[in-house]
Amino acid sequence: MNKNIFVSVIIVAIVAGLYFIYPKAKGAYESYNAVKTQKAAVEALQAEVDSLKQKRQQEEVLAQQDAKPIYTNEAGNSGDAISTFGIMFEDIISAAKENKMKLRSIEYNTAPAGDVIYDNIKDYYNVCVVKLELIGTYSQFKSYFNIIYNYPYLINIAKVELKPYERNKKILLGTVNIALYSKK
Repeated sequence: MNKNIFVSVIIVAIVAGLYFIYPKAKGAYESYNAVKTQKAAVEALQAEVDSLKQKRQQEEVLAQQDAKPIYTNEAGNSGDAISTFGIMFEDIISAAKENKMKLRSIEYNTAPAGDVIYDNIKDYYNVCVVKLELIGTYSQFKSYFNIIYNYPYLINIAKVELKPYERNKKILLGTVNIALYSKK
């Protein structure tokens, strides 16, 4: 009888132990499966992030290939912001003269409010908006804008206002704002 009691006590102890251990083992198993699932999700997201980073790098390389360089004056910076633009002033004015356009006035602004580069990174670049009042025909303006568009350095046609001359509609009176950029 002692043996039966001893075996019964052992069986009861085993059943009670399993009763208390099973929920913890089940919870540990479920946690293990949740961790495996989360690891797979993290790996998938990491692969997506890596793919997006690689795509962004490729786009940056393409953008740099297509981007025009910013003018650097070989004479160096004399401290005067206007002098850093060097030949760029002459080029945009001579483009108008080459197209036989009449130049009514020239104004410039070295602190143009609203210019993206001036507002954000003016410590590295000089910005000058040149306002030209020009008189010419449609084809002269087209040729002028083509020269400006194909200019080898970064410049921006910031604003264009064209209106026909009252006496002769083939003649245009134009105000053109061109933003010039140079490195400091």
